[in-house]
Amino acid sequence: MLRRYLNDLAAETNRLPWGRLSPEQAGPDQGEVLRLADVYTALDTTEPKQIECEDDLRKCLARLDHMERIPVQQMINDHDRLVLLGDPGSGKTTVVNFLAHTMARAGVNEDSQACLSRLLKAGPWVHGPLLPIRIVLREVGAWMTSGEGGQHTIGAWIRKTLIDAGLESLWPVFHEGLQDPSTPYLILLDGLDEVPADLREQLVRLIDDFSDTYQHNRFLVTCRIYAYVDPAYRLRRFRQTILAPFDDDQIDQFIQAWYDELAFQKRVSQTKADDLAKGLKTAIDRSDLKTLAGRPLIMTVMALLHTSYGQLPEDRVELYQWAVDLLFRRWKGHVGQGESGLMAQLSMPQLKMSDLMAGLYHVAFQAHAGQGSVEGTADIAEEVLLKQLKPFLGDDWNRAEAFVQYVRERAGLLIRHKTDAYTFPHRTFQEFMAACHLTGLKDYPHEAARLVRENADLWRIVFVLAAGHAGRTQLGNAISAVGKLCLRSVSEVESIDAAAFTRAVIAGEALLEIGLAAVRREEEGRILMDRVKEWLVAAMTADDVLAARQRVYFGNFLVQLGDPRFDFEKEFLPYDRDLGFIEIPAGSFVMGEDKKRHEVVSSSYAIVMGKDKKRYEVVLSSYAMAKYPVTVAQYKAFAIDIGQQLSESWSRFNRLDNHPVVFVSWVDANTYCRWLTEKLEHRGLRVTLPTEAQWERAARGLDALSYYWGYVEIDPEKANYNKTGISSTSPVGCFPKGKSEFGLFDLAGNVWEWCQDWYGDYPLSREDKVRDPIGPSMGEYRVIRGGAWNSPDIYCQSVHREYGDPGAKYRHVGFRLVCLPGQHGEPGK
Repeated sequence: MLRRYLNDLAAETNRLPWGRLSPEQAGPDQGEVLRLADVYTALDTTEPKQIECEDDLRKCLARLDHMERIPVQQMINDHDRLVLLGDPGSGKTTVVNFLAHTMARAGVNEDSQACLSRLLKAGPWVHGPLLPIRIVLREVGAWMTSGEGGQHTIGAWIRKTLIDAGLESLWPVFHEGLQDPSTPYLILLDGLDEVPADLREQLVRLIDDFSDTYQHNRFLVTCRIYAYVDPAYRLRRFRQTILAPFDDDQIDQFIQAWYDELAFQKRVSQTKADDLAKGLKTAIDRSDLKTLAGRPLIMTVMALLHTSYGQLPEDRVELYQWAVDLLFRRWKGHVGQGESGLMAQLSMPQLKMSDLMAGLYHVAFQAHAGQGSVEGTADIAEEVLLKQLKPFLGDDWNRAEAFVQYVRERAGLLIRHKTDAYTFPHRTFQEFMAACHLTGLKDYPHEAARLVRENADLWRIVFVLAAGHAGRTQLGNAISAVGKLCLRSVSEVESIDAAAFTRAVIAGEALLEIGLAAVRREEEGRILMDRVKEWLVAAMTADDVLAARQRVYFGNFLVQLGDPRFDFEKEFLPYDRDLGFIEIPAGSFVMGEDKKRHEVVSSSYAIVMGKDKKRYEVVLSSYAMAKYPVTVAQYKAFAIDIGQQLSESWSRFNRLDNHPVVFVSWVDANTYCRWLTEKLEHRGLRVTLPTEAQWERAARGLDALSYYWGYVEIDPEKANYNKTGISSTSPVGCFPKGKSEFGLFDLAGNVWEWCQDWYGDYPLSREDKVRDPIGPSMGEYRVIRGGAWNSPDIYCQSVHREYGDPGAKYRHVGFRLVCLPGQHGEPGK
């Protein structure tokens, strides 16, 4: 009985979703498929230090490049109670199935250590072969809802599954083993998030009780990220870790394992397999599919498509369309030896595959509309599925039942995951097929926009995919649908709420999905794209309805469409008559800060004054200072023009064009200034770094303020500093409440800014006014001012001084320009 249990479990958990190749690629035995154990690629995790909300987890994932990656196998080995978190398709169930399969094989094989060898390749394992018990928590939730079985416990569920499998006599063995410290079991509980929310807290308590009762065993629970944020849904004494997407090496390993297995099965030669592996790696590296490839499930689909066609589509809409087409063709043809295909079984001569596709698109749309949740796939009751498919099968119940029976036996676009319910293998495919149905509606543009207006969270992805899908055959309709989300220019709308800005960014996402080249071919498309950009620019300063993080998100997205604030024909300087320079009038002010006024805004006066020490009066000639710090796009234009090769490190810290440039030394900044001065020679302008006095004057304004908005304490709506929680640079101009008296943005936070001066003490004498000071004549370090995204509040004060090595590059230091049209001391002025 135990051997039968383990053999059944090993077979069931070795199935690879989407692993059956197309008939064209099959060998002598057409039914042969790739198995999970053949291509399993070890995953990594990251450990969040604190989880208060989903944003905390998202920030962990966003900072993967700077976080330690820990093999998931090591975490499972080191912790006897572990919660494995991840997004859909991230590999949670794959990890569970691989462990279950490996342990089950070890349990029936005389050489158990040989079976564990694959496990050891994935990471450390010191616990030897353990008896695995795999529990699908979605099924437990359904059992709890049904009310059958009396008292609901995890132990009762294990017993029920054994009885249902005809293995009731194993329960005493399992029950005794669970209580025996000398024979620990491996309890794998998959899919906590798939349990309805009203049952989840109860199930968490059941798992807690079970793990406390049988505490010498090892427990692994999987859950999607969103469902584990609420403290009520968290398990006691369980360590938590987050699955990381495939990195480049893991993508390469997966691809190589996939094609090596094909060669081993003699479907292709090893030489051909190596060529195909190289081709797939190149295709992913050269396209926007790289981010999709990080998700193991989608990587599997990519490999399947590449195996079948020898190439990959260029974007995700094509990728999903190819995947859907491939699976439909598999249903249409012969899948196994002597087995008839779907069309033959339906025996309906006039039926076309397009009819079935339309039927499933309809099912997906209705399922999505009725789901309500913005996570996961919908459950589709069998009777509902039959009812929705019947009109596409000649209104014949028997054919609808035959179709469902066919689907029931084969994984594909629909998967039976309960006795009488089906679902899609991934939310992405549910959304894509719903999008295909949407584009086929009589008034697609109007209906698509209506759905987004009614529930943007639910329909956002469907709308965007529909635009991309329609853009290939009905470009005008696609553009029209997007236009209905942004009917008027932002300047024509009197009252704007956050939902209106959200619709604008959805419109932008849809334009990208259609393809900007296609959009620009149509006059309506060009007008619409400009209108969407205007909305996004307005969103960046809409601090009355959008929080700082939201404004930053809109600014980040704007990069993909092209930030209209900057003129690409003029070295990406701001689009205005003065190239973004704002005049700072001549006048005098007192540098430094007195203690009495400083204490109004900070209790850390002693720390700051230790740097500033003295106050003295300065007289400055007029000058103009740049509204924003120098951006990534501006610096790229300079590098391209002079033929400078930017390093990988520079690129890693400078990913978005409208962010301030960082990882540039003081020397680099001055080189840029000389280059731009040459470009502006026809205007008679000289560009340089600001002196420290010029920087402080611009920041403090006419009233010598501690912050450039006044003596009111800093807060996350005024600047990007450590308490804002962005944890990186932000697009320039996102903090209008922090704009200076002269109209300058980002002088506090975002990035430190190089000044011209050597770092040193202020002048000792305070009797005479100092005119246009340029600092010490020599020194070791140069002054930096303003604080950065990772700085505490006191470093962002207008008076605060720091310093840096002029030849060094820092990930939080950039620079701002001053323009000197008539600066005191210039020749001929």
